[in-house]
Amino acid sequence: MKRAFLAPLLALGLAAALTYAAPAKGQSTKDKIAKAGQELKSSQKEGMQLSQKIDEIAGQIVKEQEGFKKREGEIKQLSDAIEGLKDQYAAEAQELEKLNSQNVTLLSVQNDLESKIASVISQELSFDLITDVNSTTTPDSIMASEILEGLGVVMNDELKGLIKDYENNQNFINEQNKKIKSIQASMAGYDKKKTDLDAKQTTQKEKLAQMKKDKEDYIAKLEKINDEQDAISKTLQELKIIDDAEEKAKAQKEEAARQAKLEAQKQKERQAREKEYAKAKAAAKKAGKPEPAPPSEPEPEVSEPADERVSKINQKVKQYGSSYQSSRVKKYSGAKTAAPLNGAYLKRKFGNYNDPVYNIKLFNENIVLGSNSGDTQVKAVLPGKVVFAKETAVLDKVVILEHSGGIHTIYAHLNQIPPTVRVGSNVKKGYIIGRIGSDLTFEVTQQNYHINPLDLISLR
Repeated sequence: MKRAFLAPLLALGLAAALTYAAPAKGQSTKDKIAKAGQELKSSQKEGMQLSQKIDEIAGQIVKEQEGFKKREGEIKQLSDAIEGLKDQYAAEAQELEKLNSQNVTLLSVQNDLESKIASVISQELSFDLITDVNSTTTPDSIMASEILEGLGVVMNDELKGLIKDYENNQNFINEQNKKIKSIQASMAGYDKKKTDLDAKQTTQKEKLAQMKKDKEDYIAKLEKINDEQDAISKTLQELKIIDDAEEKAKAQKEEAARQAKLEAQKQKERQAREKEYAKAKAAAKKAGKPEPAPPSEPEPEVSEPADERVSKINQKVKQYGSSYQSSRVKKYSGAKTAAPLNGAYLKRKFGNYNDPVYNIKLFNENIVLGSNSGDTQVKAVLPGKVVFAKETAVLDKVVILEHSGGIHTIYAHLNQIPPTVRVGSNVKKGYIIGRIGSDLTFEVTQQNYHINPLDLISLR
């Protein structure tokens, strides 16, 4: 992928405008330069922001994975709770239907009792009125009064019975309603758990999709770093600047021996476990006890599922052992010099980088610099001779300078190299050897070893 391709195009457009184009009507050359400069700075700023965003992806993925595991646990708890309540929910649904049906009957009975009570009270009032009308005392009135009194007692008893039945029925209805409310609350809790589960599962799917996208971006970044390292390494080997074939072969052999020893130790431990199990099994059989469980393999470290592209990078690292590249670094103790960019700042460090997502131990043999000043000019950090200057498939345009003391400086991801910078030409310290879009990959070697570029240059 070309880095910040917009900036180079703007730069080339500016050069073309200055060299070949006549000023447009109503717009001076000075105005055009100012406008192009603003656009160039804007594109550089966008490039730096994009680079910073990519560098944050690893942290985002780790955070997303932690959130993913947490939500997985919550989903499992909810799923288990819902599964455990499923039978209870079904039973409560049946009980609720039964109680509602009973309540319909109870309310009907209650209405009948209310009607009967009203009828008895009405009859009593009628008897009272008759008694008041027949207030004249005669043998017939006395007999009628006694009959009415008898009827009043009967109706009184009936009324008391009806009221008692009404109260009992009302109490039963109240109890039924309490049960109904309790069941409804329980079922509402179950329904809420299901709703929460659906929401969490939806969130999980969305987060998973985002995490997959972030991982694709991150893997692309790892591949890009790996391809760049390979491209620079190949170029340095072709130029005989770095010749570590013998050391690599030795490291590969030592790493293979270490892995074989590790596997032999695992096999020995496995055999010891099997031997102990055989003894325990025989002892249990002799004692008439249940057979013990067979030994299990130690739990492997939980890691991210392998991606073919990541596995390829990881295999390359493991081929020589994680400490090999560190051993190819030499400490530089000479005088420091100015950075190759004005306003340079560090965007990627030199040395070990422990990938937090796939747990790969990478080694950055170079650094990546950006410029706060907006100046895209790349300068030679020391006087030297050009030994390489051309376009490459992975690193854009590259310039390699040879200096005294066996030092070589490598400048990659240039989008312009001036015609005066060609193989065999000598350049002074501070000479402009090219331009960048947004980032400069800068590497330093000395006498077949890599050097931390920050030991050579000063960032101010």
